[in-house]
Amino acid sequence: MVWSTHTDKGVTMRTIRATILGGLILLATAAPTGAALAASGTAAEEPRARLTLTVAGGTPSITQVVELTCDPDGGTHPNPADACAALRDVAGDASLLRMPEDTMCPGIFDPHTVLLSGVWEGRTISYKGTFANKCLLQATTGALFAL
Repeated sequence: MVWSTHTDKGVTMRTIRATILGGLILLATAAPTGAALAASGTAAEEPRARLTLTVAGGTPSITQVVELTCDPDGGTHPNPADACAALRDVAGDASLLRMPEDTMCPGIFDPHTVLLSGVWEGRTISYKGTFANKCLLQATTGALFAL
């Protein structure tokens, strides 16, 4: 608030009223703009899914861990768009992913275990699967666990 040093009370009161009114107008116009920017910025940038994916196994044994976000698609996953598309097809339930019937994989036993955990559209999800070899893993889960 600005106080006038004039001795005339009429001038002082007008100055105080004008300063208060100007401040209120400034607050009234600035607050909604700031709130609108904050709301639109947060909602547009917050992903609908935030997941951690792990693949462990193989010969030699390797463990790989990546982060995946969906809507918008991103994270450290090498192919987030296709990985998110695979999850969207099963509404986030990786246990519903299926290998095509005509898939041919060698009968090599080289187990791979995969883990998925995080939040999908507001609900906590998790998945664990073990596949006899990398071919079966990739044929079943597609881009999701292709790390």
